[in-house]
Amino acid sequence: MFLRSHAAFPRQFWALFSADFILRSGYQIGKTPLLPLFAAMLGAGEALIGLIAGVSTATGLLLKPLFGILSDRWGRRPWLWISLLIFVVTPFFYQAVETAEQLVALRLFHGFATAIFGPVTLAYIFALQQPQGPATRLAWFGMARQGSYLIAPSIAGWLLTFWPPEKVFSLIGLMSAGAVLPFLLLTEPLPTGHRHGPLLAQLQTALRYSIQQAGIWWAGIIELGIYMVTSALKAFLPIHLVYQIGHSFWIAGAFFTLQELAHFISRPLGGWIADRLGLAITIACGLAFLAAALALLRFADTFWMLPMIAIISGCGQGLILPATTALVGRTATADNIGAVMGVYGALRNLGKITGPIIIGGVLESGALGFLTLFQFLAVFLLIVAVVFAARRR
Repeated sequence: MFLRSHAAFPRQFWALFSADFILRSGYQIGKTPLLPLFAAMLGAGEALIGLIAGVSTATGLLLKPLFGILSDRWGRRPWLWISLLIFVVTPFFYQAVETAEQLVALRLFHGFATAIFGPVTLAYIFALQQPQGPATRLAWFGMARQGSYLIAPSIAGWLLTFWPPEKVFSLIGLMSAGAVLPFLLLTEPLPTGHRHGPLLAQLQTALRYSIQQAGIWWAGIIELGIYMVTSALKAFLPIHLVYQIGHSFWIAGAFFTLQELAHFISRPLGGWIADRLGLAITIACGLAFLAAALALLRFADTFWMLPMIAIISGCGQGLILPATTALVGRTATADNIGAVMGVYGALRNLGKITGPIIIGGVLESGALGFLTLFQFLAVFLLIVAVVFAARRR
């Protein structure tokens, strides 16, 4: 069954899997619930908190296609090492942050780490010659990221009970340095034939090819909507749970840990289902799960409902994300997979940026309350699910 599909993965897969887990764990400890609470302590309003939560992905929105193309040309390993350096060094600069505006600037720079790491790692994994289907392979690799999402929120909530946010960020820098060891095991997957011709011409050709692929746009639009919702939820649900309902910091972190546990467990199954039953139906079912979770948020003041909401939303993401990534990968050729993953990552980042900013602005304006707004978003996701299922090919 699908649980045996990991057995044939090579050493390079598991080395990059380990590095991804270490770096993503540190990065996620610095996000939810640490980042919005740190921003609130600096005096940021809801709109500015939304900007801070999403601004690091603006770097990826602009630069992921470029770094993906450059990795197609010059190889994956140099860019992986550059991203590692940024992951390790940047967290120590949070000690010097004194205003919300400084935090915005630092988050923009910190975004270079994931802007490089994201498309390059996906291109590396997709290019491995393995018998598994692409959704299965990417689903198993995605478990490293989901494992980091699983442990990070609770760790961040626990650390905040002892240390101020800036010291937690310094610990993140030390933790990220542990990725050096698995990086030393990585070999370069690209043949030297990829590194030829004028750079500008290669950039133009790769971008033109990428934006002409319908699969990228379908997957990108789906994930844009998903990340608009989930990124806004990560930015504002901790504040809603702590300051409006009265739950503890630990409960706010534990909610997202349970959500990611459900995502972690369901992700390989989601990839297996997508390879066998089809990508479209898997994506549509996942969207329906996520819509149901948002509709249930109005019962978040009932303690026993929080686990149910977290599990449903996590399973929805576990169905959607392996299928959308596989949809993108099927459009690529061997010499432009980095470019394709970069364009796809930019569309994903657009959702991560616009979700917290738009929803933060709506909340601060008072036009809609937190619960009412997310009920509207539940209806939106359900409509998208119906539309996507209707276009199954």
